[in-house]
Amino acid sequence: MTRRIAVLSTLWLVGSYMPGHAHSAERSGQGIVSFFTRVEAKTEAPDVSITPSSTSFPATIVDTLSEEQTITLKNTGTGTLSISGIQIAGSSRTSFIEVSNCESTLVAGESCSIYTAFDPQKSGALTGTLMVADNAANSPQSVALSGTGLVQPSVELTPGGLSFTAIPVGDSFDGIMHPGPDSSASPPADAD
Repeated sequence: MTRRIAVLSTLWLVGSYMPGHAHSAERSGQGIVSFFTRVEAKTEAPDVSITPSSTSFPATIVDTLSEEQTITLKNTGTGTLSISGIQIAGSSRTSFIEVSNCESTLVAGESCSIYTAFDPQKSGALTGTLMVADNAANSPQSVALSGTGLVQPSVELTPGGLSFTAIPVGDSFDGIMHPGPDSSASPPADAD
């Protein structure tokens, strides 16, 4: 919303009468005292700064939430900023999360925070764009988001189970693994 404010300024002159100008005059001794009123319109309009302009998240395992990063939205103009929407756009938008403490309006000089996090839904390089729609002339404002999704490493142990031969208490162990009767593992070869 743009609001116009009338600014009145008055100029007092002592001197002769000036025909054709809006004025009020009074005779005072030697000359005429005149005053002229000028009306000047000033426009109040919001302006926005959003920082940083891009945010890069560290590599994160798929379906794991990263630490949040903060984006600051500030009304640097003279009018009230009306925020109509904050959202994430782009083909990988579901891999980014935003939450904010921004109200629907910001008066001149006021700021709010938008918290973003990375929650990769697949592996690889992922990008998105945080979009803020409002009544400022440069709407919508945007912040580039990026991160890399990593595959959860998996470990497979083979064989699936081991069975050991019982050693009676007091007997010594010769250092060689002897598979039990129900194990399919073969004993290790002697390394001489």
